[in-house]
Amino acid sequence: GSQLLAEALRHLASDGVRRCLLEVRASNAVALQLYRRHGFSTDGVRKDYYPDGDGREDALLMSCQLYRE
Repeated sequence: GSQLLAEALRHLASDGVRRCLLEVRASNAVALQLYRRHGFSTDGVRKDYYPDGDGREDALLMSCQLYRE
């Protein structure tokens, strides 16, 4: 997963993309660790975005700068 994400980010940057955005379940610790390791930071929260059993779970909005001026 880490290699695939790194290659995707390299490809996006080489195409001139400056910022990559994503969302992830707040409870997905493995994904959060992966994204943070690749430079993503949390920008915001979508409250109660994902269905979760009888309730709802927040989504974290994350981004990573790909092109630095």
